[in-house]
Amino acid sequence: MSETTDMTLIRDNYRVDWCFIDEGWDGMYDEDNPEDEALLRFDCYTLVDGEWEMMDDASYCTAMPVGTSDVVLHAGLERIMDDIYGKDNVKKICEGLSWMSPDWFLKEDN
Repeated sequence: MSETTDMTLIRDNYRVDWCFIDEGWDGMYDEDNPEDEALLRFDCYTLVDGEWEMMDDASYCTAMPVGTSDVVLHAGLERIMDDIYGKDNVKKICEGLSWMSPDWFLKEDN
């Protein structure tokens, strides 16, 4: 399990990051609530004049818990990148990706 949440994927002039900004199931993460969980957010950027600029409407909290394995987190970044790459207006795409959870990437053994 990954204890760090900093993970980035860069493809040409697109970048996707995982970050933790104290979010949980109902807004701010409440470590005193046993039913709450620390959740990761993804941020999408494009390279403009040598500087990374956040894309409009491209930062969303997900159902990916802090501590999710690096393998699953990397698969999540790949999925986000594949969906936004080459596009300018990604709001609807990113809204759909906000539902992302580890279950999207874990294979059943049957």
